[in-house]
Amino acid sequence: MIRLALLLAALVLLPSCSDECLLTVHNEISEPSDAVLTSVSVRLEGTSYWPDVDLLDGRIPAGMRRQVRIPPSTPFVLDIRATDSASRSWSRLDALVCDVPDDEMTFTFTDADRDRPCTWTLINDTDTAFVSALLRRSGTSPWSRELLENPLAAGATGSVLVDDDRPEWDLQARGEDGSTWTRAAVGRCTDGAALAISLSGEPDSSQVSR
Repeated sequence: MIRLALLLAALVLLPSCSDECLLTVHNEISEPSDAVLTSVSVRLEGTSYWPDVDLLDGRIPAGMRRQVRIPPSTPFVLDIRATDSASRSWSRLDALVCDVPDDEMTFTFTDADRDRPCTWTLINDTDTAFVSALLRRSGTSPWSRELLENPLAAGATGSVLVDDDRPEWDLQARGEDGSTWTRAAVGRCTDGAALAISLSGEPDSSQVSR
């Protein structure tokens, strides 16, 4: 009886099985090379919104991996999404199922998972070539998201890709002579996936009407 009592006491003290799945997330994104993942989230497949809960405690530089815990979902499938500090995002639908208890799972983000929900048109109606066109979340300080892969000549029109459909964006174009054209609150992807933004006049002389 004493041995039985000791065994039962030991079982009570043992840690219980986790009610979450352990997922190892690999960052194998090569373009852009500076894509350091700063958040990971999941949602039930077929739903529209990504929850605000960030599963990632830390960062995942390119070529590295980190473990996260995800909530049980069986029999339902989960979508998974990662973002970086420049508001770029990568996601995959029907990605995984968390069946508790489950063996350790792995997931790898690659270039093919890049989100590109919007194609906007940038119109350079100035006398100066644009060497850079940057986005930032409206009202914040850093200009973090580069839109141009090549300079946009004076009088030219180019298509630019915007990755995240949720934020309101500010835009700043920078000329080869160092001048800038800044436009506040140019829009969200949800406002129109084919938005045209025309920059003209003197540097920082007017706002784009919406």
